[in-house]
Amino acid sequence: VHDDNIVLMLADDMPNNVRNVETGKMYGERSRVNDLYKDVQVDYNGRDVTVETFLQVLSGRHSPSTPPGRRLHTTPTSNVLIYLTGHGGSEFLKFQDSTEVSSQDLSLVFSEMNLLQRYGRILLIVDTCQAGTLSDSFTVSSVPNLFFIGSSSKDENSYAHHTDSYLGVAVIDRYTRAILEFFQRRFERESTVKDFIEGTDDEKKLRARVSWWSGFE
Repeated sequence: VHDDNIVLMLADDMPNNVRNVETGKMYGERSRVNDLYKDVQVDYNGRDVTVETFLQVLSGRHSPSTPPGRRLHTTPTSNVLIYLTGHGGSEFLKFQDSTEVSSQDLSLVFSEMNLLQRYGRILLIVDTCQAGTLSDSFTVSSVPNLFFIGSSSKDENSYAHHTDSYLGVAVIDRYTRAILEFFQRRFERESTVKDFIEGTDDEKKLRARVSWWSGFE
């Protein structure tokens, strides 16, 4: 996927954290081989990452001064992948540990996108505690052609995979790691959503049950 078709929002800046001995780099594996930040362009970071800006990106309701690289240029035939990770709870995901986007917020913005013909199909993946509850406000009539996958079900946690010994913080969650390993195994093979769910849903490793919801009739 070309970078022009990606809008990346990162609330923190761990690669440039003073504790990071390799400034500007971040690794998702203990071997510290593959730099996750190599050739990565961040469109929104720090205080720019808010619930408001996230919803604006989806709905397309930007101020006139917003540069093209910060906009989601989609059409009625676009396939859109949305991946969210962070801290969450029942029917919400936190932004900056101070504000929240709710299941109702997501339902409303996806309904608006549908009315504005800003997508053909959406795959929404959320990796957070009680992630499955973020689809509780979805209905097939309001958000058609959307498939949702959550890393955990109601009253379940979403656990970290390991802690970076240099930073002293977790850098990748178990479900996100499962996604990474799935695509590494099937990089040159076509995969269906069913393949994806079956290939990443390991309750023993995740310590949680993957949840899903379909807006396809």
